[in-house]
Amino acid sequence: MKMIQEKYKGFATVLAYAIAPLSGIAVDLYSPSLPAMARDLHVSVLNMQASVSIYLVFYGISQLFVGILLDSFGRHRLNLISLLIFSLSSFAIAAIPNIHVIYILRAIQGVSIGIVLVAKRAFLVDMFNGDKLKHALSVLTIVWSIGPITAPFIGGYLQTSFGWKYNFYFLGAASMVGFILDWIFSGETLHAPAKFHFRQIAANYSKMLGTFDFILSITLSGLAYGVAMIFTLTSPFLIEHTFHYNSVTVGYSLLVVGLGWLSGNLLGKALIKIDLNKKIFIANIVQFTTLALMILFFRIAPNLYTLIGFTFFIVMASAFIFNNSFTYSLSRFPKMAGIAGGLVGGFTYILLSGITYLLLLFIPVTELMSLAWYDLILVGGISIVFVSFVRGRRKQVALKSASCPG
Repeated sequence: MKMIQEKYKGFATVLAYAIAPLSGIAVDLYSPSLPAMARDLHVSVLNMQASVSIYLVFYGISQLFVGILLDSFGRHRLNLISLLIFSLSSFAIAAIPNIHVIYILRAIQGVSIGIVLVAKRAFLVDMFNGDKLKHALSVLTIVWSIGPITAPFIGGYLQTSFGWKYNFYFLGAASMVGFILDWIFSGETLHAPAKFHFRQIAANYSKMLGTFDFILSITLSGLAYGVAMIFTLTSPFLIEHTFHYNSVTVGYSLLVVGLGWLSGNLLGKALIKIDLNKKIFIANIVQFTTLALMILFFRIAPNLYTLIGFTFFIVMASAFIFNNSFTYSLSRFPKMAGIAGGLVGGFTYILLSGITYLLLLFIPVTELMSLAWYDLILVGGISIVFVSFVRGRRKQVALKSASCPG
């Protein structure tokens, strides 16, 4: 097994940060092309959006179990194989424009990139500890957010200039470059693989799944990310069909909202030492306030600028909540990084895909108020889960104090 070399550790860490955003780029790059793909493949809007949901479901499912393999057999080899599969499947989607084939290949991509992301998270946990680990994981969420910013912008131009297939050619080429560089410069970071004991693994899963604050922090992450994802899925249709702009404008709009996501993550990192409950409470109030103003302006001044302007701040507050809750859950079990990272990512994206698909199924994208209803449901869900999270943590503190008198 090829262990990582000391002289390459710095570059390998940068490479981990560079590869991780592929999981988000795989959705956001072709989001401006969704209307064109629906037309070319002769399918409905919901059928085309389902390709995203399928990807997210399998992306989440793979993360639930891959942590066991990464903790038992190492990170590097599985990471390389998965990167190669992701690259080849991207080229295959462009070569075989059939909705059912795309569904299958998107499922394969979800599994493969899920393995890559958990491997890179575990890589960082192997390389850092303590406050440096929290810093590294927070940086990872910030770097990951670059995908939603740049991908739709690039995708909009690729769609306008060459067509939707070139989004997948781009994905294939980018992941192939990542595969080659990772093969050359990275290596195994797990020095003491855990023995594959089913009972111990089951006990670890049981411990994590029975930890109330851990599960609720994951739920917060899924709901917060859902606010950004629902805009990514609906904005191409709203902007093209309601306001009659092209896919380049969709790309620019997603770029602006993506900057909101990045700003929220940066703010989350900057305020990392402030009390978690206080931060999330204030961010949730900002969400409700901005959402109320957005609904008002949708009635009196429905245009692209009000859509993007208010969504920017709602998504920014959501990213702030996501950064804090995701970092909290990832660092909750540092001694079981592979399994914990898999559960965090897995449940977050399974929840994300389920919520977004159900919202789109029961509230069709017909007008601007559809987006307002989506946001109201998600932001309300964040409030409910947050209240439960706060109460759960208080009970944990009370029980701990009672068990350790004096």
